[in-house]
Amino acid sequence: MQQWEYLYVRFYIEDEVKCILTRVYASKDEPTPLPEWEGKNLFAFLNDLGQQGWEMIEAPYTVEEGQSAKRLIFKRPIQQRRFRLARNKK
Repeated sequence: MQQWEYLYVRFYIEDEVKCILTRVYASKDEPTPLPEWEGKNLFAFLNDLGQQGWEMIEAPYTVEEGQSAKRLIFKRPIQQRRFRLARNKK
């Protein structure tokens, strides 16, 4: 049976025309700031995640602190081989 891992990303957009990211956070376990993506283009960010095997499955819209926060949820398959290797390590 296919198993999945999930990634939750929250960010704000500084420039709606150029889609420049500000305050980017990702979470698999704990929310983690991603300062290396602040000031970058949303499309480059999405393409980078796609290259890593992440597929966007949801993009809910929320308003936080008077600003519109964008939230994206991604998933990718857990490789069975990788899963087995991790389980067999002592």
